Amino acid sequence: MSTMRTVFLRPRSPYADAYYPLGLMHIAAAVRAARPDDVLSIVHAQFERLNDVELAGRLRQLAPDVVALTGLTDEAAEIHAAAAVARAIGARVVVGGPHASSMPESLLADAAIDAVCLGEGEATMVDYLSAIERGEDLAGIPGLWTRNAQGTVIRNPDRPAIEDLDALPLPAWDLLDVERMMRAGVSVSWAARRDRTVSMMTSRGCPYRCTYCHEFMGKRFRVRSLDHVFAELELLKRRYGANEIEIVDDIFNFDKERTKAFCRRLIASGLDYELQFPNGTRVDMFDEETIDLLVQAGATRLVFAIETVTPAIQRQVKKNIRFKRAEQIISHAVRYRSRLNLGGFFMIGFPGETYEQARRTVDYAVRSPFHSAAVSIVDPRPDTVLYRETKASGIAAEPLPPDGERRLGDSPVNLSAMTDRELYGLRREAFRRLYLRPRRVYWLLRHTRFRRLWSTGWRTLILILTGRGTHHGEIPAHAQA
Repeated sequence: MSTMRTVFLRPRSPYADAYYPLGLMHIAAAVRAARPDDVLSIVHAQFERLNDVELAGRLRQLAPDVVALTGLTDEAAEIHAAAAVARAIGARVVVGGPHASSMPESLLADAAIDAVCLGEGEATMVDYLSAIERGEDLAGIPGLWTRNAQGTVIRNPDRPAIEDLDALPLPAWDLLDVERMMRAGVSVSWAARRDRTVSMMTSRGCPYRCTYCHEFMGKRFRVRSLDHVFAELELLKRRYGANEIEIVDDIFNFDKERTKAFCRRLIASGLDYELQFPNGTRVDMFDEETIDLLVQAGATRLVFAIETVTPAIQRQVKKNIRFKRAEQIISHAVRYRSRLNLGGFFMIGFPGETYEQARRTVDYAVRSPFHSAAVSIVDPRPDTVLYRETKASGIAAEPLPPDGERRLGDSPVNLSAMTDRELYGLRREAFRRLYLRPRRVYWLLRHTRFRRLWSTGWRTLILILTGRGTHHGEIPAHAQA
């Protein structure tokens, strides 16, 4: 086996913050395990604030055979720009992550991009590199789309989801400057409290069928064993002195007994971590004992994804929260208000939603005991049921504008029964009512890490003034792809 050089690249982003690129770290670790002679690097252009010229210089120094990119659909323009830089220095370019899984055709229309990896990338990337090394045809690699010599897109079959997550090595933390990222305060949550925060995923996939949600990790809940999870927790403590963990699973609390076992083991371990759950949890799947154990284990931030309080819309979008149970759990969690920062995720603008229905959701969010709440505009994202329903309904022939024109927090199409003025005006009103209250301003100041205050406050001010843009609670955790 010859040595190949691969750079895993997190491009620039239109958003201010940077995150640990967990997806790239997992894939890099898998490649290293299968191809130990390869030279691997991770370049985090967003964290390092590299412009195209600086990125080109960095890539020339590393001299990669392959550059592997990732990103969200909102970052499509940045993905294409980074691909052009990589192509200009003579590297092959493969793109994975959420945008690649959602819109592979649009990526392969770019001559700078050689291949697209759909879904989980560990095994696909290993097979891709091995095929390139041996000069083999790429047409037989599951999970990979590419082009033939005539420019025709080759759509290989999907690759099955990875069932045994314990068979994967721990993420390649050593390929990042973790110390520098910790000092810079890198975190998903604006409410991170300690000074050495890292992120991790303990499971993949979500079995629920919410029509607006991505399918990037599939609809089967798959877990890492607690032994595997704690091996990483111990490594992060021993090697980097980490003291706060952000768990960014799609639905960490789906398995109630596993959640309780995790908490009990963390309590007994003496690892002294604080825990944050910024990605939203399924509130009606908790019981009171689980909330108690989470607090005892060090949880300081817990977000509940409520979305809408209209039962008909809950059924329509297949969220189906049991509200009576949800209210009981919220009431129990509020007992820990001084120790546990509570957040809520809400959405307005569902298909056919009236002004009165949306206002009830906003009123609920404002009256809620949550320290913070994010009110988003419903957006038919590629690779969602809602996107396909929107196209089929004729509401919008194409609910997605060209690459690079959409930004998180705004939707390119209004699916509701409201006018645009009513929809965005209600969102603006929601943030005014939420964050012009002295109590919530106090909570925000108390729980926001000082170095994040500027970006958090600036985003909130824009939302208060315009009703458009991105709230500090809305960057999805799979942005860490």
